[in-house]
Amino acid sequence: MKKKLIIAMVLALAVSAFAFTACKKKKAPRSNPDVSVGENFYPEVIFTIKDMDGNSIDESVFSLHTLTMINFWEPWCGPCVNEMPELEKLYENYKDKGFYIIGVYSSTDMKSEVKDIMKQAHTSYPIATYDSAFDRFQSGSVPTTIFVDEHGWILPIYASSDSEKLYIGARTYEDWAALVDTYYN
Repeated sequence: MKKKLIIAMVLALAVSAFAFTACKKKKAPRSNPDVSVGENFYPEVIFTIKDMDGNSIDESVFSLHTLTMINFWEPWCGPCVNEMPELEKLYENYKDKGFYIIGVYSSTDMKSEVKDIMKQAHTSYPIATYDSAFDRFQSGSVPTTIFVDEHGWILPIYASSDSEKLYIGARTYEDWAALVDTYYN
């Protein structure tokens, strides 16, 4: 009888330990078992870039915000520059919800033009120089935009499939706000 009781207690302890361990493991949203190892989740976008003030920005920024918009633009692109006040308004209106924007450009020989554009657009979100880690998101057109969640996963916010993650072209504030609202609602 004692032997059966000891076996039952050992089994109960083993099941409890297993259940406790299973409960402790975090699950990433939009579950994808291929991107996690234990409790560590790896973002789809890994990069290190410098903003206009020389500050480093990397993928850890995603964990600080519920939704990050990365807008690839160029200072010579009229629609890109015209869109910046719209993006600034979007940033200002949604940052309290955890929304963040990073503007990324690759024409590094145009740094003074970029500073002038930022000043004219009253841009308060960071503008940074391009990194080759972003190559896979290039559409051949600017502006091109992606959205990333707090785990670093690229989101197809309103797209009909996972392959539709690039948002090509400039949009109005209303268009961007409607898109961002689909994430928060």
